[in-house]
Amino acid sequence: MRDAPDRETPIDLDLPEVSARSFEYVIRFAYRGTVELDANVVGDVMAAADALAVPQLRAECVSFMTRTLDPENCLRYWSYLESYDLAVDAEQMLYRRCRDVARSTFCRAIHSPRPMTGATDAIIETLLSDDGLLVILSYTHMYSVISRANQAV
Repeated sequence: MRDAPDRETPIDLDLPEVSARSFEYVIRFAYRGTVELDANVVGDVMAAADALAVPQLRAECVSFMTRTLDPENCLRYWSYLESYDLAVDAEQMLYRRCRDVARSTFCRAIHSPRPMTGATDAIIETLLSDDGLLVILSYTHMYSVISRANQAV
């Protein structure tokens, strides 16, 4: 029979898909029932909530992203949502809103100091094909094609 671990003995947890930082948010949520998120951690916290099967925290992340969605973070939020099955109506609605915001601000975003920050190849392909543009997966080529298209408009 094994002895119970001493309260002072540290326990090693191996959760490769969960960072220490996002695990802190999970623990806070477990103790408080709420969590204060920001745009820089919400994706990692949502991934941790999913990996640790904490659907209430995942819902909190979706709620936060819905409240804070804007042209600056819509591509990043969209990329977070791409890796989930979007089984919940709120997630599906947020996904559609991310796409709508990205589409409506696409020309402005391409002229920002950090064009397409957070966009995956799939997101870029969707944005370009929605407008009937030729999809080129090279960012250098894409930027020059979009720049020329914007100048023509």
